[in-house]
Amino acid sequence: MLTLADLSQGGTILRLEGSLPSIEAQIPCGILGTEADSGKDTATIIDPGGRLPLVQILGKCRTMLIDKGLPIPVLSGARWIPATLYPSVQGEVDKLKYEFAAAVDVFRGAWETNKANWRARQLEKLAARLGDARANKAMQWLEGKFTRPPQGALRSYTFALAASSSEIASDAAESEQALVGDIVTAFAQEPRERLTKSCDALLSLVAGGGKITRKTFNSRKDEAKILLALNTFLGDNGLAEAAHALYSAMEEAEGFYASAGSTADPLCTGACKAGAEKTLETLVATGAQAGVDIALCLAQGRVLSL
Repeated sequence: MLTLADLSQGGTILRLEGSLPSIEAQIPCGILGTEADSGKDTATIIDPGGRLPLVQILGKCRTMLIDKGLPIPVLSGARWIPATLYPSVQGEVDKLKYEFAAAVDVFRGAWETNKANWRARQLEKLAARLGDARANKAMQWLEGKFTRPPQGALRSYTFALAASSSEIASDAAESEQALVGDIVTAFAQEPRERLTKSCDALLSLVAGGGKITRKTFNSRKDEAKILLALNTFLGDNGLAEAAHALYSAMEEAEGFYASAGSTADPLCTGACKAGAEKTLETLVATGAQAGVDIALCLAQGRVLSL
């Protein structure tokens, strides 16, 4: 249970997010020449066991976070890491990310061999469900979809929140909420600065004629989503409004992008630019109110309710 006493010592909110290489696909009805629900006809391009080393590393990540941090219910998968422990935890995170990347390289290196070894077994499974003719057609479609070995990634998201310099506030954290307002108010600065830098980077990229790649797009969108959840913890309404402006704009941009059927970057730079500009305006307009909102959050006991 995270308390104000923990917050008063400073620390970092850490979330690890792993994505496994995609090896499964739903076979479209059109490929099968049937009206059947395509969700029932799925196939894997290699043996699912080929991803086991990656799954095991993600398991190590979960165990490490449970052992070293305190849960934050409003941030799924995130942990509060005390400042005194964070250097060692960061070292473990770096090792796990390196280990995961190395395992992905091994997975990709064995891709063609694993595809060849699995083909007969998958074709047999498809034939049992669909018949030989449809199974061969489905297998050709599947192999056309996975012409290159897929990627996997292990990403870390951190928000370092500095402790208050007030020893009185620290000592009284459990009993006197009024004395720790400066602690939580100080915490609002880092997320706001993080969101500001994120928007500045987008606008700078667009102004320079650059393209917003899928990697950059996903990173900025994920960050806005995390800040929206983090605000439930902080109570900064302006931060929530600003993060929502960016996240909504990027959701809209992604919708346009998907409907256009394009697979190339950039991702709707105009919509992202408008969202970033609105976000920055909101951050400036609500800066003075942030402390008031957080103080109200404290007075209502919402932080301690975590």
